[in-house]
Amino acid sequence: MSDIKDPSVWGTIAGVVLAALVGYRGWRRKDKVDEANTDLNVTMTSATERVIKMLENRINELVGEVHKLRAEVHKLLQQNFDCDQKNLQLTNQMNAQMTKLDKRVTEVEKDSK
Repeated sequence: MSDIKDPSVWGTIAGVVLAALVGYRGWRRKDKVDEANTDLNVTMTSATERVIKMLENRINELVGEVHKLRAEVHKLLQQNFDCDQKNLQLTNQMNAQMTKLDKRVTEVEKDSK
């Protein structure tokens, strides 16, 4: 299936519509009006169905991209959470070490007096 963003696709659709209109004008004689209308309706229906199918395919592609992006965001949020947890753990360890160091400094100051 052609990509809806491809200009040649839109050129093809425009060509089909133009051909249908030219065909319609060529068959305007009173005895051919019904047949021309039927041909035009079939052509327009085919072109419309093709455009709808291309749009549906593009929408499905975009939905797939959204799902991939959501998964990536979830992964990044989890990594961020893990980093926050590790940061908290290291901060707590540092605070515990600082408390021990403060106690030791206090002991040394007492002993030196």
